[in-house]
Amino acid sequence: GLRAASVRFLAEQLTLGPDHVGEAFVLPDDTDEDVESLLVHPHIRGFKCYHLVAGTKPTWQAGIGEYLPESAWRVAQEKELCITLHLVRDQALADAGNWAYIRQMAKKYPRATLILAHAARGFAAWTTIESVAGLADLDNVWFDLSAICESSPIMAILKYCGTARVLWGSDYPVSMARGKAISLGDGLFWIYKQDIERFQAATPIRATLVGIENLLAVREACTLLDLDRTAVEDIFYHNAMRLFRLMD
Repeated sequence: GLRAASVRFLAEQLTLGPDHVGEAFVLPDDTDEDVESLLVHPHIRGFKCYHLVAGTKPTWQAGIGEYLPESAWRVAQEKELCITLHLVRDQALADAGNWAYIRQMAKKYPRATLILAHAARGFAAWTTIESVAGLADLDNVWFDLSAICESSPIMAILKYCGTARVLWGSDYPVSMARGKAISLGDGLFWIYKQDIERFQAATPIRATLVGIENLLAVREACTLLDLDRTAVEDIFYHNAMRLFRLMD
């Protein structure tokens, strides 16, 4: 019953905030009828999935199709909606299975828009840097930049895929933590405030919010790529307004 409660809550919030849009949560076994039944408010403009509902254990190693049903793609195609995807597996976008799935489904359902959260989960920067150019030709694959604290995966997306398919997002709960995510070896590591405080005597550093670290990374990427004001405003505003069919 949790999913049904979440859809009711979403619809209530969208009624209270008529200038907002939202996405409903899909489950691996959803049929087309199940997915269509989630569209209980005209401002539900897409679907969200997450690996925790996958049958594979640990779910962090699940393939995309194990937690994102193809029924969501079919409904998104029919109604021109979005799907927000948080990749898992150790190599994220550089994982051959993830990369092949994205290309196959994006080409099969060209009127559905896939949003790859967290710069295609580029917390280990190389996973996005080495793979994102292969998605440049897919106009219906977009990227959000939320919680990414290094500029290099953001730069790779902007370099190869341009500025018209990129959205800044906050991931508000994560952004309110203090610390940052960094690439480390072939993986990633989250540094939190308590980690820094252990070494405070030797390194007097004050941890700021993840959201601020993310904004600094986005700013650095835009600066190094010499993006003009129009491109920056697209990333922070106009692209989202266009994608979700919103009006000023």
